[in-house]
Amino acid sequence: MKCPRCQCGNCPGAKFREEWAAPLARRCGNCRVELGQACTPRSRGTRGVGGVAMTEATVPSKLELLEALRSSRDHVLATVSRQSPQALEEGRYENGWNGRQILAHVASIEWTYPRLIEMAREAPSVPAGEAPTRDMRGGNDAYNERQVAKRAHLSTAALLEELERNRAATIRAVEATEEEVFSRRIRSAGGVIGPLAAVLYQVAVNHVLGHVRDVVGPPSTAR
Repeated sequence: MKCPRCQCGNCPGAKFREEWAAPLARRCGNCRVELGQACTPRSRGTRGVGGVAMTEATVPSKLELLEALRSSRDHVLATVSRQSPQALEEGRYENGWNGRQILAHVASIEWTYPRLIEMAREAPSVPAGEAPTRDMRGGNDAYNERQVAKRAHLSTAALLEELERNRAATIRAVEATEEEVFSRRIRSAGGVIGPLAAVLYQVAVNHVLGHVRDVVGPPSTAR
């Protein structure tokens, strides 16, 4: 499935069903703009997934979510492992992160995904116009910058190990969660709102695969 404007498609091997994204505002995974807007090159300021609203439309089941978590993990590990250290040091966002720093960002946020399940458990009944929320200290951008800076000394192998270890924890948390919990509405710290299963799919699968596309994409011209 491709964006009709920039023609960016899903990563090879990614398991994605369009109906899972139907609750989202229709945005291109590459340029991050809603359909009908002008498509512009992706910059550092658009690397998050905030402000995406969801509804109680079709969402992935627990088994489908687990399959997507495993397949996206495998794709990330295989794809990034093929990149040379030199390529990962090249800039990817205009005036922003290089490939290794994008990987550090992905690795640094994986541990937060099981907390979304905690949020859903703490709020079993949320009115349609509201959702529980947990904000990152200082805002998303400040949090992301701090976490990437903390990992400036880590190798690609160490970052992949951190990601794989925390993805395993995410998978265990999903496996241990009752099916009915995944229909409860939450709001992630990045502003994604909807049923737990849909939010997890957006932040732990779509968001991560989008960043992997950036890691292996052409270097930015602005440094």
